[in-house]
Order: sequence, then structure tokens, then C-alpha cells
Amino acid sequence: MQEVPDAKYFCEILENSPSQEAMCRFCEDFIKLLDYNKKKHKDKIKPRMKNVMRKTKQKQTRRFIDSESDDSQSGDVVHILEDQLRQLQPQSLRHSQVSHILQAESSKKHQADQMRQKQHKSRLKAKGVSTQNVELLPSDPEEEIPTAVARDLRRYEKTQMAAQKEARQEAARNAFDGTWIRATETELKECCERYQASDDQSIRSN
Repeated sequence: MQEVPDAKYFCEILENSPSQEAMCRFCEDFIKLLDYNKKKHKDKIKPRMKNVMRKTKQKQTRRFIDSESDDSQSGDVVHILEDQLRQLQPQSLRHSQVSHILQAESSKKHQADQMRQKQHKSRLKAKGVSTQNVELLPSDPEEEIPTAVARDLRRYEKTQMAAQKEARQEAARNAFDGTWIRATETELKECCERYQASDDQSIRSN
């Protein structure tokens, strides 16, 4: 009867495999085979293999969560992964895993940066910045705003302030030109005229 390899054998394969996903599938198939054949070795191997699979799948998430907690001030996952990658052996499984995740996170960050840049340009255009000047906007948000963009923004703010002032003045004119204001003004004028024309002290006292 062919000897069934022990858990240590499969653990070594898992740690040295270039494809974590393939080895996880291999472990799952192996456990299913043990369940199907009801081999006596499964009581020794199956718990260990399940534990290895669970740890392998959770290890990345746990470490990255811990890393992000330690570097919560920066909040930049890509930089965290880059720092971790520099500390790993180039041919190790961990290096391959981190490289894969770094590539995915870098792509995600690039897409987010592009969307943020697009939205920022749209807001600038809505504020009167010309399309030509919008294209001068640097991709790095830390860089200084180009002079042409700043000039367009100042012009827009000046125009907005003038428009708001005109709107307030127009609202004030409309309020004082209202029917109620004119009626009240007429009534007060008539009262004053009656008061001045009357010599009756009793009327004045009222």
C-alpha cells in the first residue's frame, strides 16, 4: 500500500509553491479525497491541512490590516506594500504574494487618482477655468496650481461676488417696491396729512 504523505509534506509544498491559489485548490481537493475514501490518515492530516489553508488565506489580510494600523497616519496602502516588498527575498513566496497585491492596489489607486483628477477638472471648468488652462493642472495635488488656472479662478470669484451683490440689491429693490410697502407708505402719509391739517387737540392726542 502506498504511503500517504503527512501534513508536513503538504505544508512544505504550500509554502514553496509559486501559485498560492493553485495550492489552495490542491489542498481542498486532497481533503475531499480523504473524506471520500475515509482513510485512516485523515484524522492526522485533515485538521492540519485545514489550519494551513485557513492561515494562508487569512495571513495576507491580517498582516496588511496590522500594517495599516501601524501606519494609520499615512493611510497609503501602496507605500506600505512597497516598504514590505523591499524587505522580502525576491524569490520567496511572500515576495510573489505582495507583488501581486501591490500591482492590484497600484492599479486601483491609479484609477481612483484618474477619477479624482477628472472630477477636479470638471469643477474647475464649472468655475470658469478654460479647457486649455485646465489641462495645465498637475497630476500631483501637492504641486502648486498653475498661474493661468489661479487667474481664471480669481476672475470667476470676482464675477460671482459682483453677481451676488447685484442679486442682493435687486432683492432689496423688489422688497421696497412691493405692494405692502407702498400701501403702508400711503397710509402713513395720509395719517400725517390729517394730523397736520387738524386743529382739534383731541384728534392729535389720538
